[in-house]
Amino acid sequence: MPELQRITCEYSETEDRIRLIGEPVQALALDSSNEPKQVIVLWLSQRLLSRLVSNLCKHLEMENISALQAEIQQTFAQQAAMAALEPQPPVSALAANGSDRNTTSGTLIHSIDVTAVSSALQLAFKDAEQTIVGRLSMAPQPLRQWLQIVFEQYQRAQWSLEVWPTWVTETRRSSSYEPTWTTHLH
Repeated sequence: MPELQRITCEYSETEDRIRLIGEPVQALALDSSNEPKQVIVLWLSQRLLSRLVSNLCKHLEMENISALQAEIQQTFAQQAAMAALEPQPPVSALAANGSDRNTTSGTLIHSIDVTAVSSALQLAFKDAEQTIVGRLSMAPQPLRQWLQIVFEQYQRAQWSLEVWPTWVTETRRSSSYEPTWTTHLH
């Protein structure tokens, strides 16, 4: 069960799912060359992601007391997290041997265990047999950044935004960031 260090989230119109492409910690430590690294591809359905998003947002909100104070604090924290997000190249979905992975390769995730560990949340992604196929730990700021990225993928997918709190939906990325997706209608 590899621990994921860097991840890329992208919506697949063909699959109507979000693909999470992650580099395991070991791959980053062992590979200092420019050759394709080992990656793990996980597919997340809207239904499972909506449950996860709700859970993660509630966790971030638990620290606050009054509703108004909480809303202001969450909005500010979300904006600060997005301002600190530095652009990075995406994790490539190339196989270790350099061949392209097709859009359906990877593991469909059936459940995700969320565990609080020290000052972070750990997500354990499980397949149909309930085997953990990857883990991802995030402190509050990277968690907020990832939630904003997932929110943008929800918008791209034109999925319902009901699950998202206003402190996420009203946060905008810095002006230097522009999403890079193309929409094709068939």
